[in-house]
Amino acid sequence: MLAQHALPASNSDQARIADMFRRLAGRSPNDREAALLLDLLAEQRALYAQQPDEAAKLLGVGEAPPDDSRDKPELAALTIVAQTIMNSDAAVWQR
Repeated sequence: MLAQHALPASNSDQARIADMFRRLAGRSPNDREAALLLDLLAEQRALYAQQPDEAAKLLGVGEAPPDDSRDKPELAALTIVAQTIMNSDAAVWQR
C-alpha cells in the first residue's frame, strides 16, 4: 500500500523514496541511503519491465488488491524499495 500511495504523490523517484523513507524511518534518507535506494529502484524497474508476470505475482500478495490503473512493473519495483526500507535499521517499529 505504501508504494501504491507513493506513486501518484510525485513524478520524481527521489521524492517518492524520500516520502516512503520519512513515513517509515521518521527522517529523510541520507545521501548514501538515497543513492542505494535509487539504484535498487532502477534495478527492480528493469527486472519487472522484462518480467511483468513476476510483477503481477508480487502485487497479488497481501490483503489489499493493487490499483489496476497503476503500471504493475513500476508498482512492483517501488514495493521492493518500500520492503527494503521497512527491513532497514532506520525503520521505526512500535511494539
